[in-house]
Amino acid sequence: MVYFSILIFMAVVWLWKAQYISEPYVRKNSGILYVIFMSIFLVLFSGLRGLTGTDTITYQLFYETNFYPLSMEKLYIKMSQFFYQNGSSFTLFQIVTALLTILPIVIQYYKKSENIYFTLLLFYLFSFYLFSFNVSRQTLAAAILFFGYMNLKRQSLMSKIIFFLTILVSFEIHKSSLYMVFGLLGAYVISKLILKKKSYLIFSGIVFIVLAVVFYKTNFVFNKLTSFSGSFSTYDGYLTAGTAGGVLTYKSLITFITAVLSSLLILMYSKFSSSYQNAKLFAPFLLYTLLEILQVNWISDRLIIFMLPMIPLFFTHMVYSRDDKSITNNDRYMLSSIIFILGIMSFGRIVIQNFGQILPYQG
Repeated sequence: MVYFSILIFMAVVWLWKAQYISEPYVRKNSGILYVIFMSIFLVLFSGLRGLTGTDTITYQLFYETNFYPLSMEKLYIKMSQFFYQNGSSFTLFQIVTALLTILPIVIQYYKKSENIYFTLLLFYLFSFYLFSFNVSRQTLAAAILFFGYMNLKRQSLMSKIIFFLTILVSFEIHKSSLYMVFGLLGAYVISKLILKKKSYLIFSGIVFIVLAVVFYKTNFVFNKLTSFSGSFSTYDGYLTAGTAGGVLTYKSLITFITAVLSSLLILMYSKFSSSYQNAKLFAPFLLYTLLEILQVNWISDRLIIFMLPMIPLFFTHMVYSRDDKSITNNDRYMLSSIIFILGIMSFGRIVIQNFGQILPYQG
């Protein structure tokens, strides 16, 4: 299948260019040709996909009839209408959407990754890109929010203004982004506290493993969500629809394993020195892990989409840490093994089980 071929190609390039995890890798000014090539390929591969993805078919219907639901976000509608009224095909609109989704992410990866080959491989492996084949509106909002978050600096007023603007833009493309802003900022505050002491990280990892077991055995979170779903009428259908109830209450073994392995990574992060630990990169992973632990599968996966562009940078930061002498090569191999298991489970569920409702490539 074409999806697996792309994965193999990116893995081979990483192994060829990066060679060994234990070897130092200089990021600055490296891999620019590969970044350009992959950016062009990923944009075109997504933009020329045809009607791959169930939501894409609906977006095309809105586009060609110029009829949109009243609840749909206004900025997305205006963007869609602009291209339609200027005689552009839906395919061109998809290419532009893919460009606006991929470019902000790749730019940040190139600027901040210790190993761009590894980061791009994880970006594809953890399936944010494949999710964009179906829920392109949400992934576009996530990419914009990611750009603002990664540029946020405590001492810079301009970065805070840019972050606020990205929040407004992403909200007007997909409203759920606002919930994730609060979640992400809350995770950042908690991360700052947890990273103060090694014992806090260890305690958090252990508690998360226990919670993963508890929530795998019960429907506690789903029942709580149902009890106050009326307060979020826009998304009430996620909980009350006939299919949603089943999907949310079926416990996923893959989600459970993901939650446990992610908690183990939190435990392993305690081995890193406090000077190397990074709250900005850790916060999205903390929120990602918590959402997996809750075992509300449909909602968790839709919300996790906002964290997925950020996760590859955190994992690269862990595996390719060069300034932290306390991390041995065996630690790096252990970290990378857990990360690849997580990625393969994510990729396999999306591609093989078609969890994200990604139809076979039709471009």
